[in-house]
Amino acid sequence: MSCRKLVFDTGPLSSFAVVAQLGLLEVVCAGHGSWPLSVQRELQAGARVQPALAGVLEAAFLGPPEVLEHPVDLLEAELLRARLAGSSLGQRRNRGEAEAIFLARRLGGVFVSEDRDARVLAAGELGANRVVGTPDLLARGVRMGLVGPESAWQIYRGMLAAGRRPGHLKPDWFGR
Repeated sequence: MSCRKLVFDTGPLSSFAVVAQLGLLEVVCAGHGSWPLSVQRELQAGARVQPALAGVLEAAFLGPPEVLEHPVDLLEAELLRARLAGSSLGQRRNRGEAEAIFLARRLGGVFVSEDRDARVLAAGELGANRVVGTPDLLARGVRMGLVGPESAWQIYRGMLAAGRRPGHLKPDWFGR
């Protein structure tokens, strides 16, 4: 995860936002955060229902969202989206995941998501070492000395209590 661009899907950003831990996420990213425009749009829509998500939209550590403009880029992202969405006809379904996978591939970065199907597809596209989830980011925060193991565990539990699905985590993940 070090020195590579971290390209975010909506899920991890939302999970850190609902437990007021965007500051921790910013330090864990160490200036390497990125996101596609579709993820920004998903967060804007979500912030109308869950105001805590608005903090992500104001977070400077992600920089401006990456915009796919070239027709070939749009087509490649759409093909990834169709592979994720399966028979779903909704054109917005899985757009954030697909664009984030595409950008991670183009930027030589790491795809960050909580979506199991997107992580499986990304591992096939990028390699398993270039796919991480929310628990991985929390574990990195522990390794960096930003948060203790017990605090990381409480953050994770807070995400669950807020209705988030940050990914499966065993109690010993943080060295507790």
